[in-house]
Amino acid sequence: MTGGESFSVKKLGLWAAILAFGLVAGYVILLGALSLTAGLRHPDKDGFWVPILGGGLCIVIVTWLFFRFARFFYHLTKRPDRLQM
Repeated sequence: MTGGESFSVKKLGLWAAILAFGLVAGYVILLGALSLTAGLRHPDKDGFWVPILGGGLCIVIVTWLFFRFARFFYHLTKRPDRLQM
């Protein structure tokens, strides 16, 4: 290649891991949003705050974990694959 970069299976695998974790995180965030909606639509029921709290915590925790893991994997893609002499 002209840029001095060679094709790296490691980088492709790390980007695939970021994408896969993003899809799982998106699914869990969707479930948290559905839980929030269910709690907000039934304020007259006892314990309506439980799905609101659960959905909110789920969204916050999964979002935080996604950004931590994505940043970690992204930094791994920037490391050189070969030893420098």
